[in-house]
Amino acid sequence: MKKIFLLSLIVSSSLFGHGFDEWYQDLNEKQKALVGKEFNSAERTQWHYIPIKKRKGLSISEMTQEQSDEMFHIMAHVFSEQGIKKVKAVIEMEKILREVEGEKRDPKNFYFTLFGKVNEGKWGFSFEGHHISVNFTFEDKKMISGTPLFFGANPAKIFKNSSSTLREGERPLAFAEDAAFDIVKSFNEQQKVLAHKDETTMRDMKEAKNAFPGKYDDFGIHWKQLNPGQQQTLGNLIRKAYLDDLNSQYASQAWKEIEDTKDSLRFAYYGGVDLQSPHHYRIIGSDLVILLFNTQNGTQNTKVNHVHQIWRSRKNDFGGK
Repeated sequence: MKKIFLLSLIVSSSLFGHGFDEWYQDLNEKQKALVGKEFNSAERTQWHYIPIKKRKGLSISEMTQEQSDEMFHIMAHVFSEQGIKKVKAVIEMEKILREVEGEKRDPKNFYFTLFGKVNEGKWGFSFEGHHISVNFTFEDKKMISGTPLFFGANPAKIFKNSSSTLREGERPLAFAEDAAFDIVKSFNEQQKVLAHKDETTMRDMKEAKNAFPGKYDDFGIHWKQLNPGQQQTLGNLIRKAYLDDLNSQYASQAWKEIEDTKDSLRFAYYGGVDLQSPHHYRIIGSDLVILLFNTQNGTQNTKVNHVHQIWRSRKNDFGGK
């Protein structure tokens, strides 16, 4: 008989009970050896989003269907509905890539890892594979970090396929691009000089594998140099495309901290302002690091159709130093 794990989110205190420990205890010994790591393991901060044959943790292919279903059910409680949809969309895109590129693309080649002992002191988990790396840290029952949070999309705009639940024309990461287009298109000439370069300067972000975010130059337009409408659009971009992927309590807390330091924010954009042209942008604050790249071709003969996006926190990635 299938277990049902009941998760209760206590809204007033941001604490929640969950079924990770019960799920873990239900694994066989070989699975436990793969999924369980010490919290201080160096592997906890070793992350990547490129296709790798073998990663840390227990892969979906090594789980039963019941175990996989329960894992997603439990994970859904730290995400928002939007966020868990993105997780599942990334996996669905592997099915599309398999149609084009063959068996090397595997929708079961995603890995779950538990670090530390659930509900006791600091512990956490990661879920990772091609185009996804999500990393959560807890103090007892309280979630203290939901970053680094990476999603990728290839194809970014879904083309006709026969194996995925994603349909032609869908764009799972659309808002992260569209809101940025709106900001850049609203710039006056002075703002454009401050924040927009017509050509891309990088092929991809250089954040992967790094335990803490990188450093960036001062190019970009500051929050105070935006008009109220642009400020609202930038705030919506940060909140809706990134923070709102996580449960509402954590997202609200993270947004309050960003609002308190909003004068430190600066936005920089490179490349074209449409889906046919290579482009990338960054939003940098005293703590916040947000990056998006659409600079590579997808699986068709298109100039670009391949998005990478990430949210990082200088003080809080992997639960902080």
